[in-house]
Amino acid sequence: MNTGQALASYANAIFLGGLGIFATAVSGQVVFGYMIPILYYVLDLMGGSGSFTLFSLLRKGTMEGKWVLLMIGIVWIALSLAWHNKKPSHIR
Repeated sequence: MNTGQALASYANAIFLGGLGIFATAVSGQVVFGYMIPILYYVLDLMGGSGSFTLFSLLRKGTMEGKWVLLMIGIVWIALSLAWHNKKPSHIR
């Protein structure tokens, strides 16, 4: 494994983690924080999502779209924190 492949794996992890955190923040249910990333993973494994695929290294041997996934994951994490801080304290 080289450095590029490791960074691509981290990008996937940040993306799926951000998706889970965002789903939890919006729904208020931890279960959705687990279900939504797993659903995305399974659907992507079965068919792929164009440039938003987690498996570009496996399918094409490229890191195509990994920077996009990384940025989307970071944005989801930031939005989740903003959403959490926006709620009234008695709801948290």
